Amino acid sequence: MQLSKQLMASLVKDSRSPFYWARFRDSTGREFTRSTRERERERALEVAQEMEHLARSGIEPELPVLQDAPVLRLVRHENLSIEPPSIALEVEQFLASATLLQDLSFEKKQK
Repeated sequence: MQLSKQLMASLVKDSRSPFYWARFRDSTGREFTRSTRERERERALEVAQEMEHLARSGIEPELPVLQDAPVLRLVRHENLSIEPPSIALEVEQFLASATLLQDLSFEKKQK
């Protein structure tokens, strides 16, 4: 089954929730229903379309990922790629900050 490249996300409003719910499919045709956590229809539709785009790209469409949705749209529009930081880089940054804190603490004790 070949799915269209066009985004087809839709919104559902449940009377028990103040938020709009997104319905969309991933690249395999699997259907998702997720809360957009948005009360405004226009913004909810943007979130739903972003969720669908992520799902079709193989990324699990969860809201923490979407908190940076404007950045993700810019990255997609500019054909950029985002590489996740490596563990080595994370450790290097942590050690650098720990060393800086030790240096500051030592200087404070010297005064």
